[in-house]
Amino acid sequence: MMQIKNYGPVMAVCANVKNGPFEMSMYVYYIDGMLIDTGTRTMLPELQMFYESVPIDFVSITHPHEDHIGTAYIKSV
Repeated sequence: MMQIKNYGPVMAVCANVKNGPFEMSMYVYYIDGMLIDTGTRTMLPELQMFYESVPIDFVSITHPHEDHIGTAYIKSV
């Protein structure tokens, strides 16, 4: 289950994600039109609703791991 938490002007989207036998924490951050990381592909249905609820001007990726870049392709329009 995805949770959205506010830390001042920063919105943090977090979830525990299972992929086979592995479980990982996923975090996506949003501030002032910037999305920082994009989360895992398995979270796309839930993340899509979040993405549509905020104006995203650009995306910043911290590093190329699945939990950071999994849905980066959807913001290509």
